[in-house]
Amino acid sequence: MPLNDAVDGVEGDPDAGGRALTTSHLQGEISRLTDCTQLRSLEDRLRLQCQWSQLTRLKELRHKETSHAWLWHLNPLQGSVLAEVDYVAGVQKRLGARILLHECNCRLCGKPLDPCVNHSEICAIGEATRGHYAVVRAVVAGLRVADPAVTTEPRGLTSTQARPADIFTSAAVPGRRAALDDCIASPDAAAAGADAVESAFKRKLIHYRDVIPELHTAGIAFRPLIWSADGRPHPAATRTLKYAADVAARKRGGATAAVGIMARWKHEITVAITRRRAAMLRAVLPKTLAKELWMLTGAPDADGFGADGRLPAIEEDPPDDEGQSSQLEQQED
Repeated sequence: MPLNDAVDGVEGDPDAGGRALTTSHLQGEISRLTDCTQLRSLEDRLRLQCQWSQLTRLKELRHKETSHAWLWHLNPLQGSVLAEVDYVAGVQKRLGARILLHECNCRLCGKPLDPCVNHSEICAIGEATRGHYAVVRAVVAGLRVADPAVTTEPRGLTSTQARPADIFTSAAVPGRRAALDDCIASPDAAAAGADAVESAFKRKLIHYRDVIPELHTAGIAFRPLIWSADGRPHPAATRTLKYAADVAARKRGGATAAVGIMARWKHEITVAITRRRAAMLRAVLPKTLAKELWMLTGAPDADGFGADGRLPAIEEDPPDDEGQSSQLEQQED
């Protein structure tokens, strides 16, 4: 079996058949075989342990259209850079790390949190909504290069009160205007099924099935743009971005610029998705007190711990449960 056909997402060297075998080429092929072996071993171990969410995340991250540039992107002059807290949270979720070392409940709904805090993917609705609009802004930033007239939250596209789109543009579908509806799908959602992205795409089409014919009659194509919480795009989203990047390249930089535009655009969208996920994670965790934050980082908090300056005399400390119990013990003695 050819190496590049052995495992999805692992490609062999396209020039391997047309050149002599060298030491560096042989080393590269052996490294690829080693990676494939380790990947199969990891997948088998996850299946035996019934770690289905981890196995799904592994497949999501291996997809050829998933952008990973945010992991090593440190220069803000060449694109968005994640804040430290968002970067750490993004890496933790990407690795499926054990974030919680002790039992605690969700700050929003009170349910027990799992060690990897996958509960945040379906509970933090407010942060999910704010993150959704961050993704919309990232998509619009790229579309605006191809279509300066792109608009958001379009009204009046149908005769009903339905608002079937986040974005309205002429640079998404050949020969037609398009109503684009963004969505971030979580594999942990109840309706995710075997493929959260495909399930969300179908749900959008079913939800707007009554207005899609009206849009079509008006010369408007309806297209859901779906990404997973790990940044994997639906094929329709990939086609849309590639077409818009080609249009932008022809208008601004020539056909060869499309690849660079696409890479930078995917990076910005993935950064927005990662920021959304990090905010949702923080929303469900117990709130860190100002003094705990100072203990962890040494960062002062002008509005919290230390805001009053020096400590008062200990007799003026407010009573707490521990102090009251000590006082009762002394009285009993």
